[in-house]
Amino acid sequence: LSTLFGLLFWDIIFEYKTVSNVWVDKFQSKPLDLGTDYFYTNRKKIIEDKLELLQNSPIEFICELISNTWELNHDTECSLVSWSLFESLEQLLSLVRCFTSNQLTSLCRYMAENYRYCRSGGPDLIVWSTKTMKCKFVEVKGPGDRLS
Repeated sequence: LSTLFGLLFWDIIFEYKTVSNVWVDKFQSKPLDLGTDYFYTNRKKIIEDKLELLQNSPIEFICELISNTWELNHDTECSLVSWSLFESLEQLLSLVRCFTSNQLTSLCRYMAENYRYCRSGGPDLIVWSTKTMKCKFVEVKGPGDRLS
């Protein structure tokens, strides 16, 4: 989920002009305010514009946005994106097509507003079917584990 958010919001995450003092070193893999409430408030206008674009776009357009970001930035260090999670861009897009624009917009809104709460507690696995175009979030628990 973090990778989807990172790819869809790459331009906002790596925007250098909008917010000052969040990029202080060329080796940073995320802006300094990402894990704070200020990430959203510092970028509210451009985040809301992106959310509106996603909400009103067909899923294939969203796939194009992700494809462009993937092709331009593949293997660039970003703490939100795990490039090795997917064997290929096509595999990633097969997952994206299992969501609706509304679902992706809701996910991105939550992550933009609350990213610090999204690093733990998420599903252990996401499984999807290209035949049914559905995905499921799976929580795996071993002996002694409990839901939290």
